[in-house]
Amino acid sequence: MENYGTGLAGLFSFMSLYALLAWFACGALASHVASEKDRCGICWFVWGVIFGPMALLATVGLPDKSKPRGVEAVTPKTHVLCPECDEPVKNEAKVCKHCGSKLVPVSQQARR
Repeated sequence: MENYGTGLAGLFSFMSLYALLAWFACGALASHVASEKDRCGICWFVWGVIFGPMALLATVGLPDKSKPRGVEAVTPKTHVLCPECDEPVKNEAKVCKHCGSKLVPVSQQARR
């Protein structure tokens, strides 16, 4: 009688079980990372199960949807609208970069 649990066949079934678990772990981690970045967690779980570590690397490289993109993101805390051209300029600006009109910086307005 032959024992299938030993030798090369046993090692192959043991390794394939761990490979399958690793693929599902990649799906779970991809889902978690995608959810943290306001992406579809279920979709990325499926991608993670299908593509494994490649999908996990792709989710790590995804930009966060909840944060504004770019270094100079315009927010009300950092920018005001120019009274002449209605373009956003930084709070500290003394001259509008769009139309050239003189501005009073917000930090100086607070002192008055």
